[in-house]
Amino acid sequence: MKKKILVAAMLAAGCSVTAQAATYDAIQDTSVYEFLGNLGEPSGDSSNVLVWNHSSNHGAKGLMQFDAGAIAEASAAGVGNFTATLNLYQVCELSSFVGACAGDAGAEVINTDIIMQNNAWSEDAAIVWGDINESTAGPFSTLTQTTNVDGWVTVDITDIMNAWVMGADDYGLSLSQEAYGVVRADNGSIAVAAFCDSESSSGVCATGAYGPSVTVSTVSAVPVPAAVWLFGSGLIGLAGIARRKTS
Repeated sequence: MKKKILVAAMLAAGCSVTAQAATYDAIQDTSVYEFLGNLGEPSGDSSNVLVWNHSSNHGAKGLMQFDAGAIAEASAAGVGNFTATLNLYQVCELSSFVGACAGDAGAEVINTDIIMQNNAWSEDAAIVWGDINESTAGPFSTLTQTTNVDGWVTVDITDIMNAWVMGADDYGLSLSQEAYGVVRADNGSIAVAAFCDSESSSGVCATGAYGPSVTVSTVSAVPVPAAVWLFGSGLIGLAGIARRKTS
């Protein structure tokens, strides 16, 4: 609705509207696994970003951070003049830790919260559970998955991008299912949200560019030359004369 009002205002002010979109890849992304509070191994390739809920101190979260060009693009447009969309390639590759995916019997729906990360981290170093410092503002967005078919899923993260544009430190995003009860499929397995990371060497993830990215879509105004408006008003005037003659 806000974008519609903005476009109408631009047109009324004698401007044409130009929309554009740019996509920025993750510069780092990984999964962080907790077992009795002890995890943390350097992980340039986490095979895919796995996110699942706690069950007896077993759980995982995803961390990712994007090229700073995304914030620069949004900042140039200004708050209210852009939308930001997180793109993730969903996979269902069963392994020792992945026993069920969204859409499996008993795990028809998996919700993953997208939360702003509050401190620096590096996927080239050991990352421990305590390095995940999520914004106390809670989730800015929630991704809902209902199928185990491999493919792209998207979620709006404009509110997080707005926060970064307005001066919040950009340490990336945390993907978490902590706010939800543990989901188990009918076979008893904990349901997992799995997404290709940017260095994946596993399955379909290794066959193409399926890593996380963010798309910033902006709307800008381009002044319309006065001659165009005069020409347009002339056409409207001629149309009015033609109608009068007809009547």
